[in-house]
Amino acid sequence: MINRRSFHVAGTLLFLGIGVAGFALTEGAMTLKQGRQIQPYLVETWHYYYDHDSDAVGTIAAKDVRALDAGGTYLTMNSTAKAGLDKYSRRLDYPDGRYVKLADPLQMKASGRHPDKTGIHHQQMLLALSRGCLQLPEDKIAGHETIKGVETVVLRRTDSLRHLEIKTWRAPVMGCEAVQQEIWAAGPDGKRHGLDRAIPVQILLGKTDNDLFKAGDGYTEAPPSRIYERFFESIGLGADACDRCSASWAKQDRDYWKSRGEAAPPQN
Repeated sequence: MINRRSFHVAGTLLFLGIGVAGFALTEGAMTLKQGRQIQPYLVETWHYYYDHDSDAVGTIAAKDVRALDAGGTYLTMNSTAKAGLDKYSRRLDYPDGRYVKLADPLQMKASGRHPDKTGIHHQQMLLALSRGCLQLPEDKIAGHETIKGVETVVLRRTDSLRHLEIKTWRAPVMGCEAVQQEIWAAGPDGKRHGLDRAIPVQILLGKTDNDLFKAGDGYTEAPPSRIYERFFESIGLGADACDRCSASWAKQDRDYWKSRGEAAPPQN
């Protein structure tokens, strides 16, 4: 679920990556432990936000790309409108628990390993498939639909605390990846009003883009805070341009050094 207030400069401008044009496609399939086959895929989604009191066409506020290659490496890329819809963050999560975040224009990266040495996305796929793509106890199967040629399970959930209705289309052949989502809020008049809509622009099934999975060989390894600082410098801003960033950067740095099994260097 996308919360419009969750996007701020710390989350939108880090690790600007590459666009999604010019695919070099590979084919194959990944077999999970239970013998389930998951097709490689790429899905590009545009997120539209709506006013609470309007069902008019929403404003595009974010793009994201998610992809899986035949070896089980999972890619996420995202951007907000403020950062420019042709620029993306890029993160690779490997089945063995390693991960890397890449700032391609800066030729920098931050890499580490999850504590349990198993890829989080791989675990989530196994769990979701075992539950028929149900994610939460409140999820109910509302039907099955074909989205851009891909069979999906339609899940519906009511969040009574926040007065939201959430409808998600998940594709079993893509490891229960969400390919479309609608979130509705109850308006002052008691009627439902659109709040967020994630619409797939393209879905490539059985294929993915080799270039998106390049791990940044030759890039400079650095903690997240240094990459943030370098990015701000590259666009002519000081790190103090984000007054809420320092605490977030410090936490990310702590997680970074811990994931690498290294002690954080002393602060100057």
